[in-house]
Amino acid sequence: MIVIFGVFAAIVLLLLIVYVLHKLQQKEKEKSVDRSSPLPPLSLHQIVEDNWQDQLTVQEDHDWQVVARQLKDDGQFRRALGVCRSAYPQMGAFKQSCILLRAEIRELKRRGKDVEECLAELYKVCAMAALFHEKNSDTPVLSASALKKVPYAEFEKLSMPYKELGFAHLKLLTATDLKMMGNIWGAPNRHRHVRDFHMGAWQQILVSSGTR
Repeated sequence: MIVIFGVFAAIVLLLLIVYVLHKLQQKEKEKSVDRSSPLPPLSLHQIVEDNWQDQLTVQEDHDWQVVARQLKDDGQFRRALGVCRSAYPQMGAFKQSCILLRAEIRELKRRGKDVEECLAELYKVCAMAALFHEKNSDTPVLSASALKKVPYAEFEKLSMPYKELGFAHLKLLTATDLKMMGNIWGAPNRHRHVRDFHMGAWQQILVSSGTR
C-alpha cells in the first residue's frame, strides 16, 4: 500500500514539474516574440525632430565640427550638412560643407548615380562663402562678431547661376570641381564677384551686421 502511494505521489510530482516547465517555456516564447518584433517605422515628425536635435546639440555644445564629423563618418551626409548649415555663415562651416558634398559626390559616382544636383549644391555653398567672406579692396571684411548678427536665413535662397557668376572669384572651388562643372554645364558666360551680382543683398548684410 505504501509503495502504491509513493508511486502515485511521484507521478503527481512529475506532472506538476512538467506543468511548471511548460508555463515557463511559454512565457519565454512570448518575451522572445516581443524582442524580435520589428519596431514601427519612424514618423516624419520623429525624423524632423531628430534633425532638430542635431542642431540643438551643436548649439548647446558649441562644437558643430565634432558632431558633423561623426555623422560624416557614419555616412549620414545629409544630417552632417544640416549641422554645418546651423553654423553658417562661418567660413569653417562653408568649408566643411564642401568636404561633405565632395564625399557625397564620390559616393554617388561609385554607385553610378547622377551627381548634378549635388554639384549644384556645392557650387552654391562656394558662392555663398564668397558673398560673406571674399576679401578685396572694394568691400569691407566682416568680423566674426559682425557675422553673428546676420540673419543668414534671409539670404540662403539667393540664386547663384553658374553661367552668370562663373568661377574665377569662388576660392573654395577646386580643379576637380571645375572639371566636373565644365563637363556638365559647359563654360560660363562671364566671371563676376558675387557681391556685385547681389549688390542689394550685400548692402543688407552690411546693415544687419552693424558694419554700415
